Amino acid sequence: MILTGFRHREPPQAAWRSPDSPTARARFGEFQGDGLRVFALKLTSMKDIPAGGYLGLDGCRAGWVVAQIGRLPGEVSLEVFSSFEAALAAHPGCLESWVDIPIGLSGGDVVRQLDTAMRAALKSRKSSVFPAPCRAALTAETYRQACQIELSRYSRSLSVQAYHLIPKIRQVDWFLQAHPTWGGRVFESHPELCFQRLNGDRPLRYSKKEAAGWEERAAILEEWLPDARRAALAFLCETRRAQVQPDDVLDALVLGVAAMLNQGRRDAFLHQPEEYDSAGVALRIACPPPLSGEV
Repeated sequence: MILTGFRHREPPQAAWRSPDSPTARARFGEFQGDGLRVFALKLTSMKDIPAGGYLGLDGCRAGWVVAQIGRLPGEVSLEVFSSFEAALAAHPGCLESWVDIPIGLSGGDVVRQLDTAMRAALKSRKSSVFPAPCRAALTAETYRQACQIELSRYSRSLSVQAYHLIPKIRQVDWFLQAHPTWGGRVFESHPELCFQRLNGDRPLRYSKKEAAGWEERAAILEEWLPDARRAALAFLCETRRAQVQPDDVLDALVLGVAAMLNQGRRDAFLHQPEEYDSAGVALRIACPPPLSGEV
């Protein structure tokens, strides 16, 4: 493995657990602008990935963590972008982008049912899924206003977690409506579902916010992406916890790896009767079929 763009050293095992540790602080200064590329790693076992590669995008405090699998033969890169549009603009040739954000929303005569389907698929980890806001709620200026919109239209409230996702949901929803040609390459996905599918469809035991859960997910990733744990720790050593959380990195990596392993298949995706929402955005959740073992 070759790591470039950061000091060549083994990150301390517990570096990500201590935001105050010097090794957990960035040496790149405060995050500014788009495209903070921290490093790339090369793996000789990944030479057969088509040119352009696959992206995994997970929201973080600084914007978006982007894991790109195979832009060049055998290369995996991790980057941070302040906006969704900037992330995709930097990777115009990617084959697919799997994103941890609701895509396709309730509105008009269409009611989003994908969250229910995902909760069923996640089995004992279903609590990690909460209903997405409707499109009308994207205009809300306060949490109370968003809840009122949901109650008036769908007789339900809105979780605080869902409300805090609205700025990023807006970014993705606007982008897909403004750039419809990306509709066939941008897919909603869910890291917990991807981890479960890469674990033979067996639910994970621990929360991703726990140290044991982080290690559990890193171990699953290592079955498909050797040295994924070391790469994630290296990334965390070069970014601030005010920018990126430990689970953000593994979530972006598993989305990219799952997209790569899926190889363009659609048969394992989650669907609902309506193919598109009222704005013409596709309603589907990308995930690979159950897998186990190394590539």
